[in-house]
Amino acid sequence: MKKAMMNFRIPLVFAVLMIPAVVEAESINVWPDQLKPVNPTVAYMQSVDEARNGLFYAPIYLRVGAKIVKVTYYHLGARSPALTAAKLMRVKMGEVPQKLADKSSSDSTGEIIPVDVPITGESVVKPDYRYYLSIESLNDNSFFMGATVTHH
Repeated sequence: MKKAMMNFRIPLVFAVLMIPAVVEAESINVWPDQLKPVNPTVAYMQSVDEARNGLFYAPIYLRVGAKIVKVTYYHLGARSPALTAAKLMRVKMGEVPQKLADKSSSDSTGEIIPVDVPITGESVVKPDYRYYLSIESLNDNSFFMGATVTHH
């Protein structure tokens, strides 16, 4: 009788082990004051809750093998003309940077809106690359209010 029970348990254990694990998504938040100005001699504006009137970047630290599933940034166009843009980039030393995601907004309603940035490049994080978010806020009417990079 014990042998029959053991034979039944072995396939059950294998079946449980073969069920794929659910991987929870994690997010990296990029606050406006974490951005680095591309050209610090330009009269850009930056605080804990907004960045505007400049070109900025922020390093994104992701584990190798992670899959980037979503990039969203928050735009506020105070009045027209307004334009912000976000790009997710990666670069390998000695090579040309590669664009993985890109989107802009010219909304000028005075409301903070989320802008989903479609991922069009390789979404799996590779070794030997640095990943970063590139942000444009072209004038005093255009506010970058933060971004989130979601991965699992």
